[in-house]
Amino acid sequence: MSKGFATDNLISKKSKKKVISNEPQGRLISWSPWPPANFQTRYPAFPFVLTILIIVLGQWYLSNKFKHISKNKLIPFGFIFLGLASISEMIDHTQTSWIYVDHSSLFNWLFYSFLSLGLTCLSISVIKNKFIQKTNFCISLCSIISYFLFDKTIALLFQVIISILLIINWQRVFKDWLFILYPIFGIFFTTFFGTRLSISDDQFWHVLIGPSGTISVLTFYLVLKRSDKKFT
Repeated sequence: MSKGFATDNLISKKSKKKVISNEPQGRLISWSPWPPANFQTRYPAFPFVLTILIIVLGQWYLSNKFKHISKNKLIPFGFIFLGLASISEMIDHTQTSWIYVDHSSLFNWLFYSFLSLGLTCLSISVIKNKFIQKTNFCISLCSIISYFLFDKTIALLFQVIISILLIINWQRVFKDWLFILYPIFGIFFTTFFGTRLSISDDQFWHVLIGPSGTISVLTFYLVLKRSDKKFT
């Protein structure tokens, strides 16, 4: 071939060059077949959008339900705050490559704040006494403020008080054996898995925390649903 034209050799070498991708390969969780490692880069908004849809649809559905509850308007807000807590935790995990890191941050604070408000709204929804309602709300505010003023540990202590008051208030009103699932999954198992995660740094325990929290939230809905038959 004349000068200025590529040889067959050069063309074949170029065609053999592989395109190197910057995307992570393999699996996001080594032992799990799904999701792939590039799930975060290909679908970064998927968990966020999904949670927003759940919150919007849930609010619309719950706003017309459970009219036998004294403060039934607070029930949708309780679930909305729990959804916002989930979103905040997901955003916080994007800062740590979806690996659990025991730290304090804005979104970690929002997670605990929304969790506190969600549990408080659900607790207050079944209470008629205004003094007890205000007491519950003040404890929730103490949990939110103490995170930055003192330490996350102090905020968690207030969260424990909120959970205890929630259990007392709901069991007193509904008297439903199914509600035992909330302290088992929402308190005992999540605390156990979280403690194991902090001690061992094994991300396997992190995977179990989410389903435990989900079961505890579903318990609230199931107890409310079952109470429809008791009060009507």
